[in-house]
Amino acid sequence: VLADIAHQLHLKNPSKHVHGFYRPNLYYQVEYCEDDQEKLNFLHAALSETKEGRIIIYAGTRKKCEELHEILAPLFPDIDYYHAGLSSDERESIHDQYEKENVRILIATNAFGMGVDHPNVRLVVHYQMPANVESYYQEVGRAGRDGFNSTCLLLYAKKDKGLQSYFIINSKAPRSITDNKWRALEAMVQFCEGGECRHAGILTYFKDTKRIEHCGHCDVCVTSSDRKISRKKISIVGAGKAPLSNGFLRKTKAKSKKAKKNTFDSSVLTNADQMLMRQIKAWRLDYAKSKDIPAFLVFSDKSLHDLVKKMPKTSSDLRKVYGFGPQKIEQFGSELLQALHR
Repeated sequence: VLADIAHQLHLKNPSKHVHGFYRPNLYYQVEYCEDDQEKLNFLHAALSETKEGRIIIYAGTRKKCEELHEILAPLFPDIDYYHAGLSSDERESIHDQYEKENVRILIATNAFGMGVDHPNVRLVVHYQMPANVESYYQEVGRAGRDGFNSTCLLLYAKKDKGLQSYFIINSKAPRSITDNKWRALEAMVQFCEGGECRHAGILTYFKDTKRIEHCGHCDVCVTSSDRKISRKKISIVGAGKAPLSNGFLRKTKAKSKKAKKNTFDSSVLTNADQMLMRQIKAWRLDYAKSKDIPAFLVFSDKSLHDLVKKMPKTSSDLRKVYGFGPQKIEQFGSELLQALHR
């Protein structure tokens, strides 16, 4: 967009100043979920804890909107769904009910949102990962427009990437466009898997002139016990029960009382491993700053765990680490190996 503006105005080497992407009243939380059951547990917890204001739940498909509505409607009577497959009369009616707050919780695809401006949206949930960081930022931006604190929860599972990949493959768009979509999708995946402050990552991604390292209001910058939406707080019609995809409740196997961490590697890290992880995180941040890119675009925390676990010594070894392809190895493989074995 900036390049197009400069071109249209015939500007040569203009000074560019981007700002306004920092929303300090928004709390960002990304949770890795093994399956839909875990997503539903988190979703129920988030809805139960948000007592006031509007709520938007973004789903990746029309079918998922309807499935979630079937599950949640018996528990939350002020809920409805919205997608482009509904008739214009149905969409208008739902929109009107949402305006009047007769519907407080709305499950929607990205068909909902353009031109919608409600100041008191207190919770935005992405039940499935969106296609790119731009879409994510635009959709969470519907929260907290009145300046009051609001929560943005993204529930991420491995199969979410598969859904977005399916959309790209079947888009029949020119190669130049699909290449951009693949790069944007990979950036979104790395945002989900990255261990950098969420606000800092977004500011750097959009080249905002404001830069921070620790916001104090995202899942990365607070302790597990201080997260807004927590597994420990989940209570669905008695202990050990959770909603299922058919809309009924069933008991689930008892789990450890110890809360899971939002991590991709459940193996226990030694003190030496933890020290090495901090060292490589610092290297990642320094490298990101030198290139003016978000740290999550260098490599994700999932890659970081795999690095410490496998301790590669050569470029060939690096190829076996999650998230490392020829391009990254060529760009900074040698520097990373030196930092890893310093």
